[in-house]
Amino acid sequence: MNALGSKRFFHIYNRGKDDKEIFIDHSDYFRFTLMLYCCNNTEPTQMKKAQCVGANYYGLAEVKRGKPLVDIISHSLMPNRFHLLIRERGVGSVSKFMAKLSTGYTMHFNQKYQRRGPLFAGPFQFFTIRSEAELKYLFAYIHLKPLKHGVNRRKHPRFLGDDLIKASLRRYEYSSYLDYMGKDRLRKIILEPTIFEKYFKSPADFERNIFDWLRLDKTRDLVDRPNFFNQNFNFNS
Repeated sequence: MNALGSKRFFHIYNRGKDDKEIFIDHSDYFRFTLMLYCCNNTEPTQMKKAQCVGANYYGLAEVKRGKPLVDIISHSLMPNRFHLLIRERGVGSVSKFMAKLSTGYTMHFNQKYQRRGPLFAGPFQFFTIRSEAELKYLFAYIHLKPLKHGVNRRKHPRFLGDDLIKASLRRYEYSSYLDYMGKDRLRKIILEPTIFEKYFKSPADFERNIFDWLRLDKTRDLVDRPNFFNQNFNFNS
């Protein structure tokens, strides 16, 4: 029996064309985060209404939607890229969600900064998760990714102490890390957190598990590239 169930999980990611920034100021991160919720919807996305109702995330829960297309488990946004961990809800639901999200955000960005053409390097990239081990690995990978591209871009995480890494991640607001840490944020309604409830009993347990990855010698390159294909990890220790 598949421990992941019948619905597939995916690691979704993309970056700016020529590695250029796709988030320039806080309002860009806000807009994309808002769209993670509003575009995850079987009905047409009404961003003007959502922008008004959900300004500064207040009232986000009142935004009317149809049924969600996907379950969003985790996300991290960095100046020139984004990463998502999602579970499909139906055939073709991932592609529909990503088409709405990518097209909508590109239109917003081009209008705001008076530019034309593609914003992203190409179509979204994805990795189909095949096992519970890969799911856990990528959950940690996505939450740690801002260490290289968002939190401290001058210094590689392997040269930072655990205390500084922990403080940096707790300050970084453009990922789901703080939501799993138990911070009361309205934007946490974007997530479907119940999927990982069986793995983490508390916020402290969540953070301990994330840092276990950094303590594994081989995964000091975790923020650079996934490398679980030829490794055996003990997820129960």
